[in-house]
Amino acid sequence: MKAVEFTTQIFNNLIQVPGEFETEIKSVRDKDVRVILLIDEPGTYEENKIKSFVQEQFFQGYSESDAIYDE
Repeated sequence: MKAVEFTTQIFNNLIQVPGEFETEIKSVRDKDVRVILLIDEPGTYEENKIKSFVQEQFFQGYSESDAIYDE
């Protein structure tokens, strides 16, 4: 099984697949596919503010010496 990921919007109950996946779509024409929708839920302003702060702090703490953990 192969997975592809992209973001899009749903219009009239149709999911538009980006053109870069045209080959994959043509190869499964008339076959069953599995679709999973992950829908972002808007958080409260305070939740979003905290998430943004945590992300900023996390990336500020990264230094070149931390690169040994990337492998």
